[in-house]
Amino acid sequence: MNSGTEYEIANIQKKLVINSKDNLQDLKNKEIDYFVNSQSLHLFDRFDIRKEFLKQDIETWSENEDYLKALSVFVKLHVVNDCAERIVHLTQDYINVLTKDESQKQYLLRVVEDYRKHYPDSTKKTLTKRMTDA
Repeated sequence: MNSGTEYEIANIQKKLVINSKDNLQDLKNKEIDYFVNSQSLHLFDRFDIRKEFLKQDIETWSENEDYLKALSVFVKLHVVNDCAERIVHLTQDYINVLTKDESQKQYLLRVVEDYRKHYPDSTKKTLTKRMTDA
């Protein structure tokens, strides 16, 4: 495994934390090449799409079978990029395994919330620590 190459380091440095309106505006002003890197090509492999059309003149893409296949696949692709969305989805999946009753779901969420307030550092080490050690 080749780790720490200059290209990988450059891609890591591209990551942008959005914590202000200025950061958001900066992100909106980025060109498409900012969002594309060597990892982007794996998407084509994942869907068995040949990449040769990328080397051709963009004017000819509309007649290229590989491009048309890529377009068809990528247009239908549902992208979940938001961490909060993924967490909500995972929580819903997990809670639906535990109970189907809505009042029980709400109660369970309140119990978890209360537990996290009382035990913010709920690591395995903390939870297995004897009460007398505290």
